[in-house]
Amino acid sequence: MKPMTDEQRKLAEENHDLVYKFLETNRLSINQYYDVVIFGYLYAVQEYCEKPALRKYSFGTVAWKKMSCALKD
Repeated sequence: MKPMTDEQRKLAEENHDLVYKFLETNRLSINQYYDVVIFGYLYAVQEYCEKPALRKYSFGTVAWKKMSCALKD
């Protein structure tokens, strides 16, 4: 993962509650799974900012998908 830009940091901070919502919805322990899904979330932040084609979706949709994929890796 490369360093985040100011735009990416802002997006990540403003939407960080999605990580907790994802964990809660999927009944995953914060202590056990936060470290796993946060990387999917941060990857979503970078991709969303760098790939304009993703803007046709809400950021939440993209982040949710990437966090789900992180659990499978």
